[in-house]
Amino acid sequence: MNKALPVVVLLGAAAIAGCEKPPAPPQPPAHKTHWTAEDIAKDPQGYLLWSDRQVQSQIAQRQQKLTGLAQRRKEFAEKRDVVRDQVEEYELIHKRLTAALERAEDEDRWPAQMAGRKFTREQALTIIRRCGELANELRPRLERYDGLLARMDQMEQTYRNDIRSLEHLREQLAIDLEQLRLTQASADVEQLRKAERQLESMSKALAAMGEDPLSLAAPPEPTRKLDIDEMLK
Repeated sequence: MNKALPVVVLLGAAAIAGCEKPPAPPQPPAHKTHWTAEDIAKDPQGYLLWSDRQVQSQIAQRQQKLTGLAQRRKEFAEKRDVVRDQVEEYELIHKRLTAALERAEDEDRWPAQMAGRKFTREQALTIIRRCGELANELRPRLERYDGLLARMDQMEQTYRNDIRSLEHLREQLAIDLEQLRLTQASADVEQLRKAERQLESMSKALAAMGEDPLSLAAPPEPTRKLDIDEMLK
C-alpha cells in the first residue's frame, strides 16, 4: 500500500497538469472608442489590439464598396454598350446610304440601293438626315456613360490602394505588438499613435471622396431598335 502511494500521487498530479488550459491571448477592450495617452501607457498591448480591429474594419468597408462598385459598373457598362451599338448603327447607315446616294447621282441610276433595299432620292435624304440626328442625340449620353465608368475605375483603384496600405499598417501593428510582448518595456505612446493618425487620415479621405458612383443614376438608354420604315413616315 505505502509503496503504491507515490505512483498514485504522481498520476494525480499529471492529470491535474494535463487539465490546465494555455493562457488565452489578450483581447482588445470592448466598446472603447478613444484612447488617451494615459490609457495607452497603462495598456499598450490593448491599444495595439484595438487599433488592429479598427484597421480590419476599414479594410472590410473598402472590400464591401469594391463588391458593390463591380456590380454597378457591370450594369453601367451594359447600358453603355446598348447606346454605343445604336450610335454605331446610325453612323453606319448614314455612311452607307450617303455613299449609295452619291453613287446613284454620279451614275444617274435610280433608285439608290443599300442592303438589298431601294430608295428614292427623297427617301435616302430623309433617312440620312434622321440617322445623323439620332446619332447626335445619343453621343452626349454615350460620353456620360464613359465618364461615369472612368470615375468608377479611378475609385476602384483608390479602394485597392487603400486596402494595400491598410494591410501594411496591420503588419506594422503586429510587429509593434510582438516587440512589445518580447521586451516588456514601457511603450512609446507617440510611436504607437502613428498608426492611429494614419488610420484617421484614411478614414477622412474615404468620407471626402465626394459623390459615390454607386448612388449615381444611369442616363436613360433607348430601347427601340432602328426602324427605317418609321423614318420614312
